[in-house]
Amino acid sequence: GSCPTPSVALASTTRPAAREEVGRLYQDSGEVRFDASPVPGTTVADLDMAVVERYLQSIRGIPLSAVDIAPEQLLANWGVLTAADADAPVTLGGMLFFAREVSQFVPHASLKLARFKGVDLGDDYIDRKEVAELLPDAIDMALQFTQRHTNLSARIAGLKREETPEYLEPAVREALVNAFAHRDYSLRGSNVRVFIFDDRLEVRSPGRLPNGVTVEKMRYGAHSTRNPTVVRFLRSLGYGEGDGTGVPRMIKRCKEAGIREPNFEELNGDFVVTLWSSSSLETQ
Repeated sequence: GSCPTPSVALASTTRPAAREEVGRLYQDSGEVRFDASPVPGTTVADLDMAVVERYLQSIRGIPLSAVDIAPEQLLANWGVLTAADADAPVTLGGMLFFAREVSQFVPHASLKLARFKGVDLGDDYIDRKEVAELLPDAIDMALQFTQRHTNLSARIAGLKREETPEYLEPAVREALVNAFAHRDYSLRGSNVRVFIFDDRLEVRSPGRLPNGVTVEKMRYGAHSTRNPTVVRFLRSLGYGEGDGTGVPRMIKRCKEAGIREPNFEELNGDFVVTLWSSSSLETQ
């Protein structure tokens, strides 16, 4: 056009927001896998090869030296590097599992944990913690935090005293695995959060449900592989099946234990799973 300046100025201010929005639209439609996108400024040097080696040992029982292709090729095959080249950027999924320093490049991958004094977000903290670890370790640390801040309640069954955990560890683990596997990693300002209250435990995962998936469908095993690389690594390490059975399994476990069914909802752009304390049932 004869007067290009205003449109150029306008484009430069609107483009980043628009690009993120478009990225999310594509991702929701299933065409873009955000965990396969490159993390700018990274190379193979930002990966911890000792962790790569441990992973290879755990899934194949062999050291890196026994693999007959170059490490860069192996990492590209796994979806950890964007190309089989030492200078190629690492994918987001690769950083979450194998980075030397995940918080440096993916600060929103950290996990926020809090134990509140009462039943409201506005209550004082008894304890809070931010965990910036690789994915499997973050899940394990969240489980430890949960165990530290929840009680065993004793029930007398006949003459036998039974210790019942306040939350079923497999259900908590399932909720955490789902949160990391299916969160929207394009939302850079948001973290997975675990909030423990007197009567419930909430796992909040950034991002709305992907297109076509509803809470009702999830209860019956519908799922969306928003982050297939993340799901694949979690599954191969023994964390969850990644096939949509997590939510139905959580519901079934709670029902069998006589605990109130978990609640699943979208709230302020987050997906929130609420697990109810088994002790709160005894007073209801």
